[in-house]
Amino acid sequence: MANAPRGLVYYPDNRPGISRERWGIGFSYRAPDGTRIDRGAERKRIEALAVPPAYEDVWICPADNGHLQATGLDARLRKQYRYHPTWTEYRAEQKYADLAEFGRRLPSIRRKVSRELSLDAGEYAFALAAVITMIDHLSIRIGTPDYAAENGTFG
Repeated sequence: MANAPRGLVYYPDNRPGISRERWGIGFSYRAPDGTRIDRGAERKRIEALAVPPAYEDVWICPADNGHLQATGLDARLRKQYRYHPTWTEYRAEQKYADLAEFGRRLPSIRRKVSRELSLDAGEYAFALAAVITMIDHLSIRIGTPDYAAENGTFG
């Protein structure tokens, strides 16, 4: 997805970024070219991202208008993301636009799933149709109760 709303640039974390390393009781930040960022507007922007101190392998976008502003690994080694507020708003709008399209297509999806449930139980299409039917009819989500209880989310 290389589209970004006006004013933002699509900047994924596989591109060069600002790194964070422990320095005394705080952190030192290094630009992609290796120079230290110790003061000024850039340092304030980085600190305003409020990346938790416990995060490891922190990557920070060098562009203040990058769609993805920072990533890091939490204590359980899950990658966490900090997005630009404009990107978050844009994605929320897109999600609801996509939901309307999904609603329009749902009747044809259900017809296809119904047809595929008549296939041999060993076929991949049958298994997929069975899972979709359970999600649709039982209003279940993928994930486990243990994960939800521990993390407060379904992943």
